[in-house]
Amino acid sequence: MPLRRSEMAGLKLGLASAVIMCCCVLQRSAAFHAVSPIHLGEQQQTLGRGHVDTMFLAARPLLQRPGLRATTKTSILCMAAKKKKVGGRKKAAAAAEAGSLLLEEQLKKNVELHIKECNDMLQNFDARLPADATRQTFGPSDFKRFSVGETLLGENLNGPFKATDLIQHTTAPLFSKEECEAVIAEAEAHASASGGWGTQRHYSHPTTDVLLSELPSSLAWFQRALPTKVFPLVADAFPHVIKDAEKLRIFDVFVVKYEAERQAYLSVHRDSSLISLTIALNPQTDFDGGGMWVEPLDKVVSLDQGQAVTFASNIRHGGHRITSGQRYILVGFLLYEDEVEHDRRLLQTSQALRAAGSAWEAEEVCRLAVQLNPRRQEAWNNLGVLQRDRGAFDAALKSFGQALEIEPSYQEGWVNLGVCQGLAGELHEAVATAHKAVKLNNGDATAHYNLACAQAHLGESAAALSSLHRALELNPDDAEALHRRGQLRLETASEAVDSDASGQGEAGLAAAVADLQRAAKLMPKSAAVRNDLGVALYEGGRLEEALDAFEAAAGLDAKDEQARSNAMQLRQYLASVRG
Repeated sequence: MPLRRSEMAGLKLGLASAVIMCCCVLQRSAAFHAVSPIHLGEQQQTLGRGHVDTMFLAARPLLQRPGLRATTKTSILCMAAKKKKVGGRKKAAAAAEAGSLLLEEQLKKNVELHIKECNDMLQNFDARLPADATRQTFGPSDFKRFSVGETLLGENLNGPFKATDLIQHTTAPLFSKEECEAVIAEAEAHASASGGWGTQRHYSHPTTDVLLSELPSSLAWFQRALPTKVFPLVADAFPHVIKDAEKLRIFDVFVVKYEAERQAYLSVHRDSSLISLTIALNPQTDFDGGGMWVEPLDKVVSLDQGQAVTFASNIRHGGHRITSGQRYILVGFLLYEDEVEHDRRLLQTSQALRAAGSAWEAEEVCRLAVQLNPRRQEAWNNLGVLQRDRGAFDAALKSFGQALEIEPSYQEGWVNLGVCQGLAGELHEAVATAHKAVKLNNGDATAHYNLACAQAHLGESAAALSSLHRALELNPDDAEALHRRGQLRLETASEAVDSDASGQGEAGLAAAVADLQRAAKLMPKSAAVRNDLGVALYEGGRLEEALDAFEAAAGLDAKDEQARSNAMQLRQYLASVRG
């Protein structure tokens, strides 16, 4: 049975008188990765690998037009005005009044939720100083400070912090060698007894970790240290916002383990809290690399055993890759009783609404965040994402432009702008924008993936493959990037076979099969991956395996006509050959 080249438009394969089709959609869907909005301590990243319980809408971007049309549905605020049966200026005034009432209602909910969370946290971590204890004090010489821009958090002098020194780490150890080693030992003992370290708690940026609440001795030690060392440290680091250390609240405290052979790094993200805290539990000599990479500074902040770093949670940061050894840290997220982060909570509410399928309500609440703080680039970014979701590309482009006008180095804004340009058919602009996003953060796998998408749509297969190679270097388990690279390798391998470069074509087919097999393992419920694997196996002459893949795809998605057709046609062909 001669093999014929697959055409990427539909990837149709010649099969005697029958046709096998591949569902080789050039890009992924734009679905948001979401987790429960109840848990506040999750880590986050915009447009790529973030999630719904954070302040930033997040989606793995695509460059395939989803067939959306700009909707004509009336907005919530305008609907409220319509109910009053008024028109013209009166209608606009009514809409403004409705918006004001909605904002007032949301702010009230924010306060209620904040109070509840702070009270709940107090049950686990008491901030009050015991009568027989002494509170440690910290002066300027106790910190090494890192300054960021005055509007990094979207407000003049960074909102409540009223400062630019938003990253501060201790010059001396906060905890002793013995204290740190005791935490590591208990964490390892717990992991051995419970079947290993956990990796599932944080959805979009999973850490290899164990909750401190599962380590009784370490928990008791940390609870004693909070009012005497930890909270005073944070209060003295940020005196403009923390007036009373006993009003600090901490949650989601956990021990993280990095290993060069397993989880060697953590991608760039933001933490969903006001202030974050990291304590190094083992010495730097135990590993190579490591530390906290700070995106706006393009700098790694390194800690030695017992040292702590505290910083504004909204700063984009990540766990710098270690190349050998093991690194242990203790992480916690903090709120302050007297500081309700209204704009962050509005954005969280907006995301929760979107995840629940209430897109219009989500957009209205996001507009409230913009109204409350028009200098917050993340709010404009999220508004652009919601507009893009409903196909309002022109409006979305303007919103992303607003975000970038506020902060030109806002990498997520460039990522999302490029995605929107691609969806709007502005592919050359999308490539140029994707290059800017990569330049701002060469370590962002999503940025490289998006660049590959735009390049592939322009027919630049070699460049697209190069970008996908880089994306997979940064995140080897990115199933969608593996799927896309497998598709491109299948396309180029088929062309090589057709041009009689059989050796090159066979090697390319083998590589495509390997990519798609890995993608299938990482996305076991994806019919599209199984179907494309079937096409690659078919092109390589492995017909029985191809049939298994097509049938598996059809079993995963009964509505996948391509998989069903491929399975039927190949089954008939094999029956005729055998018969």
